[in-house]
Amino acid sequence: MIERRPARTTLFVIIALIAAWWFMSAPPDYLEVGPAVDLGGTAESILAVEAPPEALELALEHVDSDVPGHDDVLLREDDGYALVSGMDGWIWRVPLDGGGERFADVPLISSGLRAAPDDHDVIYFCASHLHGEENPPDERVGLYQLKISTREVTPVVTDVAMTPAIPDHRHKVFADTDPAAPSVMQATIDGTNSRPLAFCNDLDVSADGKRIYFSEPIAYEGASMGGGAVGEAITLGKNGRLWRHDLETGETRLVADGFHFIDGILIDPHPADAREESVLVTQTPGFAITRFFLAGPGAGTAEEVWTGLPGMPDGMDRDAQGRPHEPAGAGLHLPDLVHSVTGTDAGAPSPLSSPSRGEDGRGQIYLSWNTHREGGCTMGPRKTGHFALTALLLATVLTMPLLAGCSDDDDNIPVEILATWQLQEFILDGGTTTKVDDPAKYTVEFKNDGNAHVKADCNNCNGSYFVDGMNLSFGAMACTLAACPPGSFDAQFTGALSTVASYEIQNGALFLKYQGGELRMTPEPTLFQ
Repeated sequence: MIERRPARTTLFVIIALIAAWWFMSAPPDYLEVGPAVDLGGTAESILAVEAPPEALELALEHVDSDVPGHDDVLLREDDGYALVSGMDGWIWRVPLDGGGERFADVPLISSGLRAAPDDHDVIYFCASHLHGEENPPDERVGLYQLKISTREVTPVVTDVAMTPAIPDHRHKVFADTDPAAPSVMQATIDGTNSRPLAFCNDLDVSADGKRIYFSEPIAYEGASMGGGAVGEAITLGKNGRLWRHDLETGETRLVADGFHFIDGILIDPHPADAREESVLVTQTPGFAITRFFLAGPGAGTAEEVWTGLPGMPDGMDRDAQGRPHEPAGAGLHLPDLVHSVTGTDAGAPSPLSSPSRGEDGRGQIYLSWNTHREGGCTMGPRKTGHFALTALLLATVLTMPLLAGCSDDDDNIPVEILATWQLQEFILDGGTTTKVDDPAKYTVEFKNDGNAHVKADCNNCNGSYFVDGMNLSFGAMACTLAACPPGSFDAQFTGALSTVASYEIQNGALFLKYQGGELRMTPEPTLFQ
């Protein structure tokens, strides 16, 4: 017995170490598990895209520079250089023929760069902590302004309205007219009405240069770029926020609350309006791009523009025609629902460009695909006591085909909806209605194979739909991309369809109930009617 004691003691020590490691590596309680992400299958529109032979070799030009790891690039082509947000705490200036110099010493680590559309001498950027890095205590997370001519850095927003670290809402969008939206005037900031901004990740500036939208992916303890976001990615939590700062009034207002890791931002152009009505964001580890409606018929709602992307999207920008872009060697365009081509609307190939962002909107969007998937599936988050094991499992999931847990079974489709329906009016929660002048421009055709064809004014979409009892929803759709005339309801119509959850037929009319109201539709007239 005496000879066996060392072995038994060693076994107890190993068990104790494993137990201690298990509990010490457990994630904190505030990392709540979010719902599973249905990645679906890779859209046919993506698979059909083919880049011209040697496209990357012809289009991409390597610029030798001394810049360390970096987050974003702001191209100032007319000035002969680009500004780069370096991971060394500097914004770099890189001549287009190579080289580079440290240009501006900024607080913390910069991420996201945008030019002021109304002042060529000004750019805006986010600054946040980088996981594992020590910073001077007086440097604060925030939204900042950089004056190019003097290299002067000025804080714009370092505090936001008093909101909890873990959002009270889930998938909440505040319409411009919603008085319940948390807000604070920067001139009245104090310890009772505000809190420090925890994480500023990306931004976009309105066309008139008066408003800045910026994302706060997480606000809890340890919020930072890099490793500080791993827990949120693993659990698929819903803790992301989008803020808007008004440079004229000094008000900082919450736009959206309780979404998954809001990252990249792109304001939708609204040429007919003096003010933007909607904004696109990426939910990075959720493989999704989402549109928030701030005004108009869909105000206060969210539209899933694209889900189940081939990888994790990051920053966004538009090309010279105002179209959102992502490269992945194919030039995918993101329209009101989904549109995927290799060039112009006519289908002609468009040249690829280097990963840059032009201050005049010419830079193409680059969504960083971190992995490639084949087939479809549902990815469910897990919260275990072994955080490192969970991270390993996530890495395995993201680097292998996701096939488990998927089903291609079609739902039983009721005969009563198998028709082409024309939109008559939007009926918003509260009773407000908006009638459509020409219902024939806005139609949904439900086919018996589970596919749907949508006509949205000057655009057409194709995709799938799902029915379970009285529940009805649409999958991602591939759409044409065209600029419809002013006053068109194309964006509002497709936005409403993307959030449809149920249906009802009353007196021969189809009511599609979406987030924020319902669509009243009637059957398309036939030749015999």
